[in-house]
This record gives sequence, structure tokens and C-alpha cells, in this order.
Amino acid sequence: MAHPIVVDLEAKGNEGSEVAESDFYNMSLSNLLKQRPELYLDSDTASGVSETIRDTPASMIVVDSRTMIRRGYDSMDDLLTDLPGFDTITANGTMQTIAYQRGYRTPWTQRTLFLVNGKVENNLWNHSAQLSRQYPMSLIDRVETLHGPVGAVYGPNAFLGVINVVTQDSSQLRDGEHQSEASLILGDYGSSGLDMAIGGRSGAFSYDFGVKLYESDEAPISDYSYWGFTDESLLSDPLRWGPGIGSGIDPATGRESPIGDIDVDGLVENEELFEGNQLGAILIPPRISVLLERLGLAIGR
Repeated sequence: MAHPIVVDLEAKGNEGSEVAESDFYNMSLSNLLKQRPELYLDSDTASGVSETIRDTPASMIVVDSRTMIRRGYDSMDDLLTDLPGFDTITANGTMQTIAYQRGYRTPWTQRTLFLVNGKVENNLWNHSAQLSRQYPMSLIDRVETLHGPVGAVYGPNAFLGVINVVTQDSSQLRDGEHQSEASLILGDYGSSGLDMAIGGRSGAFSYDFGVKLYESDEAPISDYSYWGFTDESLLSDPLRWGPGIGSGIDPATGRESPIGDIDVDGLVENEELFEGNQLGAILIPPRISVLLERLGLAIGR
């Protein structure tokens, strides 16, 4: 049986007291396991029935809220990028982040089941998982990731594994106890955000509420690496790009969109240029370009 890995650098005794490093050498195996209380949390991610994480018949990695703070995770894509067994791509498109497990690639994250408190979050139409910045990290108690197929329990979406986000449960607080947490996000490219969660309990009533606001201009295309579609030899090949990015009439707005108009707003701004050239334009050597201009011709400019 494969046992889960709990990403936690702290160890405490049975009553919550800190355990000295030298004490570990004198403990039995059963007592050593008891120093990791996360192993005894109930989970139904692996088999669909409630059982302790220690007894789950699968390979799991559990990241708790303390680890998220220590590792500086601001979003779900930050967390997945840091986990073993995941290959993540930040696309900055209709899918902000695409994650793969076990080297199996699909157009989107379609073969990993994404759950929030055991409820399926995958898109009903294309089965993709939206792994982006919309989830407030301060509201998350832990993230359980299962590595390996569990289609017998969940169906075809769990072909590669399962990600289960478990949120804070204020019903476990003492009566009359309330808690709140908030963090501000500031970064390059005009990035800013707010991550906040509140919760509490009053008698039989408990509540949990979280909110995440995020805005960023993102890195311009000139900051991308020289491989892939930003390679100049690829940009200058019209056979790869077709007639050009954004060239023609936008069917949604009826507005003319020139070559290189990535955001299809009718203009080619500086941030849409790569090394001063429009994406999709046919790059011509300077001497030939001057000759064509003298002849009254302009190609790819």
C-alpha cells in the first residue's frame, strides 16, 4: 500500500507540545506516526468513503494551510507548480493554467478531477479544470492531491488523479469563536489583489466566507523566452502563422483587426510587438524592405 506524503515541516506531540529532535530517536514507529496529526484526518478523496489519510489505499500528497503560508502560495496554480508529479503551463489565455500529471498531455486539464469539498468543479462541457487565481487561499484548510487513476470511483475525469480542495470548517470552533484572515498581493506588471476569509460559530450555526480579487497586466510577450512561438524564425514563417494573427474582420465586433492585433481591439500596441515586429508579419531583410518601399510596396509591415 502506498502511504501519503504530508508536506509539513513542524511536528508536535499528542497534546500539541513541541517535540525536540533528539526525542524522535527514542520513539517507536507507532509513536512517530502519531506526531503527524494530519495523517489521522478523515478524507474520502481516495475511495469515496470516509477514512483516515494514513489508511487511504493510494499515493497522496497533503498540503495544509500552514505550509501554504510558509511556501508563499498566492493561488492554486502556484501550489500545483510546486508539487511533484505535475507539469504546469501558464497559458494566460482562456485557461490561465494547464496542469498535467504523469506526463499525459491534453489541450486542457481534462484528465485530472478537480474537487472542492468533494464536489466536482470540472467544466461539464469540456471536462476541463479551471486552475487559476479565483480561489481564496486563506479559506483553504488543505489541498489533497491523489496520484494515479481512480476512475472506478469517480469516472473518466480521474484518469490521472484527483485534486480535492478542503475549505475551513468553522463548525469545529468553540461556541462564540470567530476568526478572520486577509492578505494583500502586490507585484510586477501592475499586479495587485486581495485574499480574505472569515468564519465563526454561534450555537448550532456556523459560517465560512471567502473572497479573492486579483488584477494584473501580466508580462508582455517580449519577456517570453526565445523558444516556442516567440522564436523569430517561427514568427517570420507565414506557413506556420497562416495569414497573420488577428488579420481580417473580427466577427464579434465587425471591426477590422490588423496583423499582430493580439487582443483584437483594432490596434497594435507596443506591448503586442515582439522585438519591434508584429506577430504574424512576414519579416523581410532591411535592404529588400527599403527596395520595396521605393517601389511603393510594403509587405508585412
